[in-house]
Amino acid sequence: MYLGDSMLELTKEQLRKLQLVELDILKEFDRICKKHSLKYTLCGGTLIGAIRHDGFIPWDDDIDVAMERDEYEKFIKIQEKELNRKKYYFQSIETDDKYLKLHSNIRRKNSVYSDITLDKPYKEQGMSIDIFPIDKIKNNSIFSKIYYYKTFILKIILMYKGGYIKSSNDKKKNKLVKYIKFISVFYKTKSLKSRVIRRTKKYNNRNTEYLTCYAGVYGLKEIFNSSHFNKGYTSHIFENDDFMILTDYDNYLKHYYGNYMKLPPKDKQIGHHFTGYIKFPDEE
Repeated sequence: MYLGDSMLELTKEQLRKLQLVELDILKEFDRICKKHSLKYTLCGGTLIGAIRHDGFIPWDDDIDVAMERDEYEKFIKIQEKELNRKKYYFQSIETDDKYLKLHSNIRRKNSVYSDITLDKPYKEQGMSIDIFPIDKIKNNSIFSKIYYYKTFILKIILMYKGGYIKSSNDKKKNKLVKYIKFISVFYKTKSLKSRVIRRTKKYNNRNTEYLTCYAGVYGLKEIFNSSHFNKGYTSHIFENDDFMILTDYDNYLKHYYGNYMKLPPKDKQIGHHFTGYIKFPDEE
C-alpha cells in the first residue's frame, strides 16, 4: 500500500478498521486512568463525535484526549508499569529523544500508519491516540498572548528539527519553511527542547483564570477559561463504552468550534492525517 509521497485514500472498510484499533488503544488508556483515579477528557473531533454521534465522526481518523498537566505527568509515570507492553508502547518528548512534539502518543505495536508530511519520519509510526497536556497561563492579556506565540514559535522550530515540517508545492508554505530552517540554525535541539518544556510549565504552580494547550493547532483559541476544567468531569458514551469528558463540554466546544452540532459541508468531511502506508496489527 506504499505510495511514496502520495497520499493513500483509505476505503470505508480501512477507515473503520483503523478507528477500531484506535478505540482499542483508548480503552487501554481509560483502564489505566480509572484504575489510578486519573482525570482526562475526550477532546477535539473525538469529543464532538461523542456528543454528536455517540462515537467517531464518521470520517474521523484519530482519537484525541487531554489531561491537565499534573494528571498528565502522573500518567507518564504510571504507564511505565501499567501499560500492556505486549500490545502498546508510549511515546513522548519526555521518554523518546527523537520525538519532539509536545503531546504524547500510545501506539499499537505491529501496526503502521505513516505520516507523509514528515521530512524525517521517526522510527515508530504505529496507529495511535494523541494525549494533550493542558497547562496554566497567566491570563488572556496581550502579555499572555505574546508569551503564547513566543512559545508556539519555539515549538515550531523544535518540530522542524524533529522532521515534522517539510517543503511542499505551496509557495507560501515553502517561504515559511525556509525561514524556520534559517532561524533553526541558531538553536541546539537539546537546549531548545528544555526551553520549550520550561515555558509550557511556567505558570502551573500559580492560580490562574486561563488554561492553554501549547501542543494544539488553533492559535489563540488554545487559550481558554479554566472554568471548563474546574467544573469537573463526567462520562459519556463513545462507541458503546463510557469515557470521560468535561462536564462543561458545551462551552468548551463552542469556544473552539462555534456550532459544533452542525455538520460541515461534504467537501470538508475528510480526515486530517495523510498517510502513504498503512499496516494493521493482524497483517503480516
